[in-house]
Amino acid sequence: MIRIATKKDLYEVSKLWIEMSKELVPEREPNVEQWIEMCSNLFDAGMYYLVVYEVREILGFVDGMVFDEPSTGQKHATAQHYYVLPEYRKTKIASLLYNKAIEIGIEKKATAVGIYCLPEMEQFWNDKGFKKKQIVMERGL
Repeated sequence: MIRIATKKDLYEVSKLWIEMSKELVPEREPNVEQWIEMCSNLFDAGMYYLVVYEVREILGFVDGMVFDEPSTGQKHATAQHYYVLPEYRKTKIASLLYNKAIEIGIEKKATAVGIYCLPEMEQFWNDKGFKKKQIVMERGL
């Protein structure tokens, strides 16, 4: 079942967030307490959304924000994390999560949706109609 999650779900979702982080970028050391605190604060600010797919346990999630973007003068939706447990991939769970996130953006009157993705996922998102608008560069300090 797909549903909109609440702050009470953050701990359970954080378990998947850790798995996602380790799978996608194994050399990173994710800080789950920091993630929970950040999401909790965003929930309180009214900008954050979290959608889960659950059957006895949470099998996948998508989270993000909907916010006014001063540089465009429009409301934007952004998907931050998008993950389904490996054994449930190639099912409809990912599509249900994606469609619900888009629905939330539409309901909140967003005019565009953006996603963060790793370079190897660029073609996947291009196939869904997304176009590269920015590149985030990173280096250690």
